[in-house]
Amino acid sequence: MSSKDFFATHPVFTHGEFARSRDGGSPRTVDSLLRKHAARGRIVRVRRGLYAVVPAGAKGDTFELDPYLIATKAADDAVVSHHAALQFHGRTYSIWNGVTFFTRRSIRPFRCGTTEFVPVRAPRPVADLPTMGGGIERVSGSEEGHPIARRSRERVRQKKTAR
Repeated sequence: MSSKDFFATHPVFTHGEFARSRDGGSPRTVDSLLRKHAARGRIVRVRRGLYAVVPAGAKGDTFELDPYLIATKAADDAVVSHHAALQFHGRTYSIWNGVTFFTRRSIRPFRCGTTEFVPVRAPRPVADLPTMGGGIERVSGSEEGHPIARRSRERVRQKKTAR
């Protein structure tokens, strides 16, 4: 698959996804291609191993990325959670510039533009469950229909009332 075709179908992607699309290309070639596209302004590096495609006609520092899609791609098991999940459901009265996501992995918080991404590591009893306690929905949340993993409304409300 060509880079152009890949970028057309993957607005946010990981290094591994891009490498798999190259059909067995060497790791050095993959890294070189990513550097080349970033230098030309075709993609931006969100954080190590995570990239976003710059839409045609936009500049790398002025366009808005889909924060829920970025949070979902931040880890292979990431799920939009807490206030961000309620915000996604349209159930909040305030808008935050932070997106919280639930994961089994240990990831540092990171910032992309004005949005701060805050990972919450699942406690061991929850992380050992196959679905991290359930209540996870995969929905097409972006304009292009890319899947976003989020906590269900019932699961988020259950967590808030349990405090």
